[in-house]
Amino acid sequence: MTGASDRARCHQRQAVTGLVIKEGVHLPRELRRKLRAVEHRLRVSGKCSMTPKQIAGWRALQGMVEKVNETE
Repeated sequence: MTGASDRARCHQRQAVTGLVIKEGVHLPRELRRKLRAVEHRLRVSGKCSMTPKQIAGWRALQGMVEKVNETE
């Protein structure tokens, strides 16, 4: 039984399994910023805080999420 107090307001983030659900599916802003910073450091200095496998995994997740938004 859910009441009015259980509903999220329009300005509140709705997250499901770590993804943000609001007019489509997105990675959380904090995560997108972190990944963008890692990509930047990799381009600029060639060093970053993640292994190549971790970067590939995050890129794959980001690609899947973007693909979901394209089909909607």
